[in-house]
Amino acid sequence: MPMKKRNIKRVAAVTMALALVLGLFAVPEFNAHAEEELPTGLEKPIVEYKEVTEEEFNKAIAESKSASENVYNEYVYGESAYKGTDSFWSQFSKPYYDYSFSRLSDSQKSLYYNLYQELYSMIEGGVNLTDNVSDDKGKRHYLTNTVFGSGLSKDDAMEVAYLIAYNAPEFYFVSQYISIVYDGSTGRHGVRMGVYDGMQSGSSRSNYASLIKSKVNWYLNQVSTSLSAYDKEKKIHDLLIDNCYYGSSNTSYSQSCASAFLNPGGETVCAGYSEAFALLCYARGIPVISITSSDHEWSQVQLGNYWYAVDVTHDDVNGSRYRYFNKSDNTMLTLGRVAHTIEGFWSSVGRESCPYDYGSEPVSGGTTWYNGINYSAVYDFDYYINTYGDLKNAFGSDSNAAIAHFVNCGMNEGRQAKSTFNVQSYRNQYQDLRLAFGWNNLPAYYNHYRTAGIYEGRNGTGCTSLQNPIHVFWGTDLSPIYDYNYYNQYTDLRNAFGGDDMAMMTHFLSCGMNEGRRGNVGFDVYSYRNQYSDLRQAFGWNNLNAYYSHYLNSGRREGRAGTGCNTLQNPIHTFFGVDFSPVYDYEYYKSHNADLRMAFGDNDMDYFAHFLTNGMNEGRQASAGFNVWTYASNYADLRNVFGWNLSGYYLHYINYGKKEGRIAV
Repeated sequence: MPMKKRNIKRVAAVTMALALVLGLFAVPEFNAHAEEELPTGLEKPIVEYKEVTEEEFNKAIAESKSASENVYNEYVYGESAYKGTDSFWSQFSKPYYDYSFSRLSDSQKSLYYNLYQELYSMIEGGVNLTDNVSDDKGKRHYLTNTVFGSGLSKDDAMEVAYLIAYNAPEFYFVSQYISIVYDGSTGRHGVRMGVYDGMQSGSSRSNYASLIKSKVNWYLNQVSTSLSAYDKEKKIHDLLIDNCYYGSSNTSYSQSCASAFLNPGGETVCAGYSEAFALLCYARGIPVISITSSDHEWSQVQLGNYWYAVDVTHDDVNGSRYRYFNKSDNTMLTLGRVAHTIEGFWSSVGRESCPYDYGSEPVSGGTTWYNGINYSAVYDFDYYINTYGDLKNAFGSDSNAAIAHFVNCGMNEGRQAKSTFNVQSYRNQYQDLRLAFGWNNLPAYYNHYRTAGIYEGRNGTGCTSLQNPIHVFWGTDLSPIYDYNYYNQYTDLRNAFGGDDMAMMTHFLSCGMNEGRRGNVGFDVYSYRNQYSDLRQAFGWNNLNAYYSHYLNSGRREGRAGTGCNTLQNPIHTFFGVDFSPVYDYEYYKSHNADLRMAFGDNDMDYFAHFLTNGMNEGRQASAGFNVWTYASNYADLRNVFGWNLSGYYLHYINYGKKEGRIAV
C-alpha cells in the first residue's frame, strides 16, 4: 500500500477513535472492504451570489435579451421539445421523471424551463460566450446569458440551478460554476450557468455535439430496444465499465458526460460516469436521476414500482462489477458510508428513496411482478396455483413463492400460468419464434409474448399442431426431398426430438440422408439410385447424400423421377469405352455368386469392378453366353497364346471371338 494511503488510514483511525471517546457521533457497523477503495471526484458547484441594485438588474436583463434574441427556439411548455433543434437531444432529460422537479414551486418551475430553454438553444451551436471567470483552481468558466425569475429566494434559485447541473446530462458543456444575481428591492433573481473553457463558441459546441452524438449512438446500438428495462440498464452499466476508466482531478470535462464520451479511453470521474449512465438510460426510456454526497455522484433508476441506487464508478474501480448495482439506500451506506451519505440539498428538494435491493422487494396480493418485471401477460396467481396441485400443496397462498417458482422453474417446465397463454401453443404457431429461440428455450417464448407478441396481436393459445414446419436451410428450400410431417413418422425420431421441427430437419441433413431415410412422399433415394446409371457412376453407391442433393438442385428440373423404381436400371458394363456385355451381365453375375451378393448387395459398380479385377482371373462365369473354361477347351490356338491367363480369353472373346463366331458355351 502506498505510504500516503497508509498515513491517511492512520489519521482516519485516530480521528475516529477520538470522536468515539468524546461521544461526538455514533458509528454504524464498519465495512473495511468498502472503505478501502472508494474514489470520489465530484466537484461541488461553485456558486457566485451577488446582490445588485434594481438598475443593475434591469441592465442585466436588457443585455441578456439582446444577446439571446437570435438564438432562442420555440419552446413547448411541459415537454422537452424545441422546434429548429435536432430531435436527437429531445430523447434525453425528462424532468417529470424527477420527483424533485415535481416538488418545485411554480416560480421555480418557470425558472427551470426558461433556463432549460436557454441551454437547449446552445447544444449544437447558438450564442458565442465572452463573459468569463476563473475559479480558485485557475479553471476558466464562460457564463451563459442570464435567465431571470421572480418570487424566488436565494435557495429557490440555487435549487433550480443545482437540478439543471446534476440532472440535465444532455447539457454536456455546462461546468460546475453557477452565477446568481439578486435584486433585493424586487425579489428577482438571475441565473447564469458556467460553460467549459473550449466550448464557449457555437462552432465548438456544434463540433462537440456531433462527436457526442456519434458516441452515444455507438452505445445505444448495442442496447436493444426489445430488452426489458432491467436488461437495458444492465447493458448500459456494463458498456460504460468496459469502455471508460476512472481518471483524476485533471480529467477534462470531468463533471459532464462529455468526459466519458469524448476523452481518450473514456477517462472520467464519478460525475461523468453518472451523467453518461443517465443520458443513455433516458434514451432507452428508463427513469433515472443523479444523486450526490459532499464529494461523490451516483445514480438511481426506476424499475417497476421502485427506485434503486446504482454506482457505476465504484462498480468499475473496485472490480466487483455489480457490488453497487441496484441497491437500496441503506445498502449503499453500508458499502460506502461517507461516499454515499446523501447531501442535504436532496432533503431540501426531495427525491425518491431506494428502499430495497433489487430482487428483495416485498410481494403480496398475487402480484405479477418479480425482480422489476411485470409478468401479467403470461402469469396469474390464482390460475397458476389452482391449476397445479403440487404448487398449491407446496405454496398455498404464498404469492411470493408462486411467482418465484413460475419465473425460475415454471417457465422452463412449460407450465401454463394464465388462461390466455400456453407456451406449447405459442411455439407451435410461430415458425419465426422457433427459428429465433430454438425448441427448448421456453422462457424466451413467455418473454417474447409479454414484451412483444401480445402487442403484435399474436395468439397465445389454440394451436395444438405445429404450423409451418421449417424446411429451408441457408436459403435452400428442402421441400422437394423433405417434409417434417412425413419424416416425423419415424418412431425413433419422434421419441428423440418430440415435435422439434428444427431438430428433425437437422437430423435429416446431418444423419438422415446418409442413412438413406425417406424425407417425403416424393423422393426415395434408393429408387433414384436404382433408376439412373449416370448418377451411380458419378456419385458411387454409398454417397447417398449426393443423390438427395442432385435431385434437389438438378434432377427435379431435369424431369427425373424420384420414386417408383424398385430394381436396378441399366447396370454398368462398360470400362474405358470397352463394352463387356458379351462376357458380363450384372443380373447373371449377381444371381450365380452368393458370396458376391453377401458382399455387394445390389451395387452394380462393385460387381463389375470385382469381375474386372478378380472374377476373370478366377474364371467366374458372368454371362449365360460365355464360359471361359469352355472357350479355352474349344480352341487350341488360344491355349497356345494365353495358357492359364484366363482374363486373356475373356478379352479375346470380346474383341475377336464373338465376331469370329467362336463357341463359348
